[in-house]
Amino acid sequence: MIYHNNNDNQRHFCWTEDNRLQGFMDNRNTAFYNYDASGERNMKITGHTLQTTQNGEPVYYPFLENPVLYTNGLITINEHGYTKHYFTEGNRVCSKIGGGFANAPANPLATQVAPMEMAYNEQKSFQEDGIMRTFVECIDKEAAFNFFNKISNSVQNSLNLNDPEPAFYYLTDHLGSSSYITDGQGNVTQTISYLPFGEEQVDLVHFNPAYETPYKFNGKEKDEETGFNYFGARYYYDYLSIWLSVDPLMHKYPHLSPYVYCLNNPVRVTDPDGRDVEITRNDEDKKVTVRANFYYSKKDIERKEGFSVAGAMQQSLDSWGTDIKTAVNETEGMSNYSVDVQFNMIDVDKLDNGMTAKEMADGDRIGNAIIHDETLESRIQATVGNNKYLRVNMNNAASDDGVYFGTTTLQGTIKHEIGHFFGLWDRAGGNGHAPYIKNDLMSYDVNTRGNAVAPFKRVLDFTGLKQAGTKSILINKNKREPK
Repeated sequence: MIYHNNNDNQRHFCWTEDNRLQGFMDNRNTAFYNYDASGERNMKITGHTLQTTQNGEPVYYPFLENPVLYTNGLITINEHGYTKHYFTEGNRVCSKIGGGFANAPANPLATQVAPMEMAYNEQKSFQEDGIMRTFVECIDKEAAFNFFNKISNSVQNSLNLNDPEPAFYYLTDHLGSSSYITDGQGNVTQTISYLPFGEEQVDLVHFNPAYETPYKFNGKEKDEETGFNYFGARYYYDYLSIWLSVDPLMHKYPHLSPYVYCLNNPVRVTDPDGRDVEITRNDEDKKVTVRANFYYSKKDIERKEGFSVAGAMQQSLDSWGTDIKTAVNETEGMSNYSVDVQFNMIDVDKLDNGMTAKEMADGDRIGNAIIHDETLESRIQATVGNNKYLRVNMNNAASDDGVYFGTTTLQGTIKHEIGHFFGLWDRAGGNGHAPYIKNDLMSYDVNTRGNAVAPFKRVLDFTGLKQAGTKSILINKNKREPK
């Protein structure tokens, strides 16, 4: 427990063993936060702190009554209804107030997950006990509850509604921070401006809108009860310009404080999830950073093939890294740019957290999963010349389906497949392929493929990164090289 005393407003913070904020109470507000197995917040319960007097002294008790359920990244539910969120390339562009399912083609509750192993009342008692223990053992206060059934009642009520769904659109700055919120008619309903480290300088609400966004600095949710910004892996306090817990990747930045935000350079640098730093192109910094994480299970993808898929993949990624640096420095206006390529191969078997490669990738903004796809079992083995190839599904990449990883006999094969991850098409000509380029890495000339310099120059071109300015590009199936 961490205890702060600020102008007689006593603030109590309870942390989990993996440094996640779980309980909070001050003289006005109280909150409990719950997280799923991957560490993402899936519920928060807030309320007011009750005050009474005992022997002439004020006494405070937490009262939890307002639940918010994060069913996934696209829908949040509270006691008043549900809100749908829309994204493009990882950026929130719209929030829409749910209008109900009375005229839906199917009952959204008709298909349910497997039932809980314990009875509902037993599960409820188990949750109450866990929350109570958090406040008693950490803050030495017994909490009162009035939130159970509110979420389920809210969902049940929506089944009979068929109301209009007002939409609210986000106009953001170069960091992804919400600057203006507009309604469906283009009227500005909320105006927000920030100091450099994210503290709101102006936050004005216009026309008494039905929706006031909590998604503010960097597009992250700001908890009204604490004033903290939830980034996923950590909480950020813009008033003090620091993280509230140590950077999980502090070993990568030994020259920095593990609490410092974005290298103390928040105008040009963003931190998408609180775990790592994504530095956008900037003329002053003269730097380009390329990052991606590749999750795999060695015992899964190498169970039949007899050669090191992960090892061959790492060699090809290293080769791509060398070619990327050359491509950037050969691009006009970027000859003196430094290039930092961070490709990480992560064997989930060594993480010992019980999560699959796909589950790890789904929780990582720059994550990709290399998995042995059983649906492609009949096509796992193919022969090109005298070489065997493994077909695996490269989840979250810009490739459509799967990719072939060959033995190291044909060095260009894996490098070619990694090109699809960057949104590059096969250069074969005809049959819907991009125009043929002789000896190009992305061509079908298997034995004469070149390096990745020219292909990555095309990446710089179609993403707009060749032009000066601050940019952050996330390549996926929606961001590809035009044919």
